[in-house]
Amino acid sequence: MRILSWNCQGIGNPRTVRAFKKLIANHHPDLIFLMETKLLDNQYHFLNSYKYTYSAHTINCSMTGGGGNTLEPNITSSFRNTISHCDLQDLGYQGSIYTWTNKHQGEHLIKSRLDRFLATIDWITMFPNYTNTHLMRYRSDHCPILLEFPNLHCNRSNTTHYHGRKFEQIWTTDKQHKSIVREAWLNKQGDIKDKLQHTLNNLHNWGRQTFGVIPKRIKDTQQELESLQLSSNSQNMSQQIAIKEKELDNLLEMEESGGVRDQELFGSLMETKIPNFFIKRQVNVEGRIELI
Repeated sequence: MRILSWNCQGIGNPRTVRAFKKLIANHHPDLIFLMETKLLDNQYHFLNSYKYTYSAHTINCSMTGGGGNTLEPNITSSFRNTISHCDLQDLGYQGSIYTWTNKHQGEHLIKSRLDRFLATIDWITMFPNYTNTHLMRYRSDHCPILLEFPNLHCNRSNTTHYHGRKFEQIWTTDKQHKSIVREAWLNKQGDIKDKLQHTLNNLHNWGRQTFGVIPKRIKDTQQELESLQLSSNSQNMSQQIAIKEKELDNLLEMEESGGVRDQELFGSLMETKIPNFFIKRQVNVEGRIELI
């Protein structure tokens, strides 16, 4: 079982949406809790792509304060009393000590551990092998936190996630991609499934040589950004962190514009005008378009 919690501080920005989608792709959470989305009920359009895998529930609320300002004593006292009354325990963490920063430079930089998972003693006894990880901070002042624990109904230890190869939209910027599709399709014998796989493999080999591997560059950039955030001298690295975040912004935008485009592969195959096969598009339970 995996629970992801993120104070995203507004998710109307396309870059923040891309960051959110990358979190899901990287960690495959079973439950997601987004705070401070700053959206109305009818503005969660980006969730449409997950309607087959997640059900959405929204809670509208309004509050003031935060941002490093001192809260009213009665608010903090009430919060602490509630935690004490429910006998909730801090589950600790792995990763960076702090989950929030005001992103200021030098002596004006403030950091704090504001985001936490809490649980009762009974829960901790039932699931003693939990881990709470502070993930890389990106597109928000708060870093996401991820709680993982074994569950009888959702044990991921033996679960393999299939990450199918994708048709990259960026390939269509090179006119040669059509000839790669045509030649690969016509030169492969067998049923339609074998021909499709062979065609996609050829495209990937050509695309890797022509455009490089964007997912690897994204992973490397994420690791570099996290290293900067974890640096003991991060007080003087605000500018470097901002530059690295911008680099990651651009890479994720490239990935999105060159993301899954099954219909493009379908269209390219149709241009080969193969008369002996019927290709049907079917949407599976995960929302992926399958060619059968």
